[in-house]
Order: sequence, then structure tokens, then C-alpha cells
Amino acid sequence: MTKSTLFKTCLFFALVSLIGLVSGSSHDKRTFSSKFPDKLSKRVVLSVTNALEREHIVEYAIDGLSKMSERIEYVDGTTTLVQYDGSQFARKLTEFYPDLNQSGNRRVKSEIFFVTGSSNFQSHKAYRPDGTTIKIGERLKDGTYETFTMYEDGKTVEKNQISTTDHFVQTEKVWRKDGSTEKIITTDSNRYVFVWNFRPNNTLWMMYMFSAKGWSMPSGKFFDLDGKRVQMEFKLYSDQTVFIYLNSAEQAEYQVSYRPEAGEKSILALDPATQKPLFEQRWKHVSGNFDCTGTFSFIQTEQFKPESDYASHKVERRILASELGDNSQVELRLVQQPALVCLTLPEIKTR
Repeated sequence: MTKSTLFKTCLFFALVSLIGLVSGSSHDKRTFSSKFPDKLSKRVVLSVTNALEREHIVEYAIDGLSKMSERIEYVDGTTTLVQYDGSQFARKLTEFYPDLNQSGNRRVKSEIFFVTGSSNFQSHKAYRPDGTTIKIGERLKDGTYETFTMYEDGKTVEKNQISTTDHFVQTEKVWRKDGSTEKIITTDSNRYVFVWNFRPNNTLWMMYMFSAKGWSMPSGKFFDLDGKRVQMEFKLYSDQTVFIYLNSAEQAEYQVSYRPEAGEKSILALDPATQKPLFEQRWKHVSGNFDCTGTFSFIQTEQFKPESDYASHKVERRILASELGDNSQVELRLVQQPALVCLTLPEIKTR
């Protein structure tokens, strides 16, 4: 081996050793820093499902898991602030109206305090843009929740509700602006709901009841001007609405049934003393509303035998519309509508 070759060989191994030494030293001292820390105290929430949110920021505690606060900015300018108690449950929620005038003075829209460790309300308030109160509510000692709804002045009570722990309305009272009672609603333990409606002079006008569980259809009563004597009863079925007219002794005299699918109504006359059926008229709807305010044309009357009862109508005579003429000898009460008070049902809500 020549001196030149020996020199080159030694130089090669020296370079390899140096590269290895430098490479090893560099590897031992190298440190890595991520672009973002593992847990930020503030994080931006990107919502792909809620197009109404413009910005959503959540602030976490040092552990990076427990929420401290939350701020949501909506596209309409509304702002929601949520404060937490160190758990997954919120402690307080405040909602602000949009600052349309850019004054920096935000009006509170609603404010809610939650029961500790729960999503149930402890208390709440809601305000109109002018600052007047819409609603105020508070949880009572027995666990129920009471809410007051105010008229436009923010002071006069329009409605009072007490709800159960499972958010079912237990009692509700509604007042007119003059302070007179308009409506009272109560619910018993079996979830039967009773609704009383009052006239402006505080006399009872109508009441009805229904099962919130769907066990029975609504039924009720209309009262005379004194608010005591029952003037008429009604029952709502899936295929018809039935009105029962009572005399001054509160005995049934007529039963009027409206059947929308058939386009007919029937009027059943009863003997008030025995409650036996006397005769039944059928009428075809012609025009107007399908109630006592509409127009109906006579179809026929069936007159029943004396031995007939509620369950068995034995026809003695049938009178058709074609039999009626100028010289008809038919008794008018059999073919003319009786003079009954026209009472129409308001909207019956079965919540």
C-alpha cells in the first residue's frame, strides 16, 4: 500500500468517526416544541350545524377539562354568556339584546340561575328591549317552580304558573288587565286537567276537563249568567261533537250531535223526566260554519215508540223531507229545529 493510499484510508475513517460523533451529539440535545400546547385555557368552538352562531369561545380551568365560562355571539347580534361551577353544569346564563346603536350599553334579555349540579332552573328573569319585565320565576321549597308573566307595563301580572319537577303545569291562573280572572287550570295526580273560564264579572262561563295521558276525550259544561246553573254540557269524540241542552231543573232535553265526516247534525229530543228518547231529526250541512251558526236543511225525523230507551230506539214513524208540503199535517216540532241557545266552543287545548 502506498503512502498516498494509506493517507486516504485514514482520512476516510477519521471523517466517518467525526460524522458519527457529531450526529450522536446532535440527537442527544435535540428538543421538540409543538405549535400549539396540548390544552388551551380558551378554545374556539367551530359549529358546522348551527348557522346562527357567529363566534363561540369556551374558557377552561387549568386542568383543561372543566369549563369556566362560555361566550356565544349570534349573527343577529345577541350575546349569551354562561358561567360554570367547575362541573359540566352551568351556574348562570345571561343573554343580551343586540347593541344596535353601538353604545356599548347592552340590555339584558334574560338571566337564569341553575340548581347546583343540575340543568333545572333555580330562578330566572326575562326582559323586553325597553327593560320592562316579561317573566320572573323561582323554585319553591317543595321542588315546584313558580313563574309570573307580566303585561306590557312589566308590573301587572297576566299569568301565574306552578310546574312540577318534571315540567308539567300543576296550576295556572290568568288575569285580564283590569284584574278580573280569565282562566284557572289545575292538574290532579292522575294528570287529569281541569280548565275553568270566567266572564269579566268573575262568574264562571265554561269549564272542561281532559286526560293529559289521552285516557279520555275532552268534556265540559257551559254555565248560565249566574255562573252556577249548568246550561249545556258537551263531549268531544274522534268523529263527532255532542252538546246536551238542559232545562231549568238541569235535566237533559236535547242532544245535538255534529258529525263533520258525514256532513250532518242530529237533534235527539228527550223526555226530561224519564230521559227516554222521543224523536230524532237529521239535518244536512248546506253552508257556513259546521256548528250552530251554520245553515242546515232537513233530511228526516224518526219518532220513537214509548217503550224505547237510551240504548234502544224503536222507530214508530219516519218523516222524510219529501213528505213536507204546503198541506202537510206533520207536527211542526218534529220537523223544525228547536229554539236552542247557540253556543260555540272556543279552542280546546289538550296539552
